[in-house]
Amino acid sequence: MRFKNTATEFGLIAKIFHWSMALMMMSLLIVGFFMVSLDPAPFKFQVYGWHKSFGILILLMVAGRIIWKVSNAKLDSMVTHKKWEKILAKIAHLALYLGMIGMPLSGWAMSSSAGYPVKLFGLTLPALVAENKALGSLMNQTHEILGYVLVIAILLHAAGAFKHHFVDRDGTLKRMLSKPIEGSVPYLLVFLVGLFFAGALYFILLD
Repeated sequence: MRFKNTATEFGLIAKIFHWSMALMMMSLLIVGFFMVSLDPAPFKFQVYGWHKSFGILILLMVAGRIIWKVSNAKLDSMVTHKKWEKILAKIAHLALYLGMIGMPLSGWAMSSSAGYPVKLFGLTLPALVAENKALGSLMNQTHEILGYVLVIAILLHAAGAFKHHFVDRDGTLKRMLSKPIEGSVPYLLVFLVGLFFAGALYFILLD
């Protein structure tokens, strides 16, 4: 398997970035919706700590992913890709990057403005901003709004991929999969995205 992208398929590094970050983002969103309802206790603070660590990890991975993206070949569009689909795909990708960058930064700023440390798996990071109650409230709202934006972007992105695979029956999704598993994995992805949607909807309505 190639490490770098070609004009027709993503390379191994791009696939690792894509799938690892997708799983982490979906997990962090569900955990984020869940943990705000927890009663103050050591378990809640531990969950918050892990949530922050993985959030910062995603921020670092976004930086690596962008560097890798601009240094690789851009995949050609397929003949089955309609103009409106390309526009929606660009909107979804912009929303995804907005969420992947904005959520960790707003969460970091929210913690710093409230006087709480942000750690990356035990390594204490510098405060992003000074303590400021008003700023903390703004960052809290921003973090929440970006969470909803990211949920919608993930579902839109997944819907597009499933449409190409199951309706158009082209190779769009397969370009991000390895050949030995490309036959069964799409069905697993439908199941996982369905669980994510159900979990996100449950916690949003519960709130």
